[in-house]
Amino acid sequence: MSAIPPLGSVPPVDAAPLGQRSVAAAATAALQAVSSRVLATAEVVAAGIAPGSQGVGGDVYGLADLARELAAGQQASPADEGQLLRALEEFAGRAALQAFGLQGAAGDPAGDSLGAAIEAGGGRDLAGPDPVAELIARIETAARQLPNG
Repeated sequence: MSAIPPLGSVPPVDAAPLGQRSVAAAATAALQAVSSRVLATAEVVAAGIAPGSQGVGGDVYGLADLARELAAGQQASPADEGQLLRALEEFAGRAALQAFGLQGAAGDPAGDSLGAAIEAGGGRDLAGPDPVAELIARIETAARQLPNG
């Protein structure tokens, strides 16, 4: 799969493996990857290349693989991987609401809000003794920065 170019004010995705990063850097990279995938999907649908109204089943944004990679990098349990996946799904759902809901608006409000959410999730000092709990907290913090409906 080729890298999706950064869109809007969402920072580019670093290609280093998630397991070789600090928890904050891994969370930021995961949030960047999800944001880029969501924005790219919204642009494809808006361009009429892919029908948005027919719905797409499955893991459209590759969240299960991303959760698996995050969990492996922290030697997390399968239960922890499931919690990571749920946090990523919440962030992706809110990101999609932003990306699809703000299409056609002047400037890049979706990219701006996603960039701010990534910054909130990656930049806050949420360090703790458990790196998996910290990853989940960072992703959930980013998700809470975006409207839910």
